[in-house]
Amino acid sequence: MPKTTLQLNLLRDTLEPAPYSVVITNQAGGVQWVNPAFATLFGYGAAEAAGHAPRLRPFGEHSGHGCAGFWRTILGGETWSELVWNRRKDGTRFQTRAVVFPLMTPAGELAWLVAMHSLVGSAASSESEVATLAAALNQCHSGGGVLSTTATTPGTELADDSRPHW
Repeated sequence: MPKTTLQLNLLRDTLEPAPYSVVITNQAGGVQWVNPAFATLFGYGAAEAAGHAPRLRPFGEHSGHGCAGFWRTILGGETWSELVWNRRKDGTRFQTRAVVFPLMTPAGELAWLVAMHSLVGSAASSESEVATLAAALNQCHSGGGVLSTTATTPGTELADDSRPHW
């Protein structure tokens, strides 16, 4: 089996059964892939989420001003982690631990964003579990460029309440 196929299988086998929501977006923030736990947690299916930009609202952050810090962290190649408010498709609000990390091109440009959400206080919210999954995904990405693309500078929109939260 070719190395790329093995890496894609590893990626699928790691992310599909994860007990917490996993969302992969392109560099502009448009959803490209979600795992089944995403639909369970947020109530949106993969087709409904495709192409939409997730919004993050840190606890105590009601104006969207946390956006600049988020992008500064991500564009710096670092992992961003916060407690955030979310809203299910049915309108129910809930709190999650969001961990978002960038996958960078070999040239150091943003290629993809990976966001993981787990309910606050749930067994699935273990930061060590999220760190393990993040390391596996980064290993897969750096091993063969499976997720490479041309990057552009993302927008900074995060706070429009008319769009879904996830």
